[in-house]
Amino acid sequence: MKIIKNLSLGLILAGLVSACGARPQFADRFDGYSNSWGPSESGQYMSADLQCSEIPNITGTSGAASQEYRACRTQTASTSIRIFPADGALRTVCVFPTLGGRGIVSNPYGNVYNRYAVQCTNVSAEGASITFGSIQFDGIQVVRATDAGTLSFCLAHSNVSACASQYSLQNASGSL
Repeated sequence: MKIIKNLSLGLILAGLVSACGARPQFADRFDGYSNSWGPSESGQYMSADLQCSEIPNITGTSGAASQEYRACRTQTASTSIRIFPADGALRTVCVFPTLGGRGIVSNPYGNVYNRYAVQCTNVSAEGASITFGSIQFDGIQVVRATDAGTLSFCLAHSNVSACASQYSLQNASGSL
């Protein structure tokens, strides 16, 4: 009986000692928006903000990195996003939420230049948070702050790509 006790105690201690150096093999969090694990095991300890996208998901028509962004919804609210410039450069941009590719009207009585929901902010390599109150959206349009009025005009005339081309507007769009 004493041998069985010592053997059991030895097995328990061996199990505890071998578990001390164990490391997790999978990401610590589950991304509820994309229903997938984080981007890679090497990034499992990155902040939640940086786990949203490894490649730009908001892209411009020219393909220039200065027009591309990584964006995702924040963990705290479904109407808030975190946006990062693909090239890490500091710039002032305006972000228009879209639903099904169309701009979201927040002021139906406003003139064409201030009718659409928009938030402007400075973005840098650290990213920027943007909140749209209670507006539900599935994508965004991004332009430099100086071009926000032109994008509003293009949204009002529904064919954003043709309008943007006509006015040489550099914009980026994509889904979250």
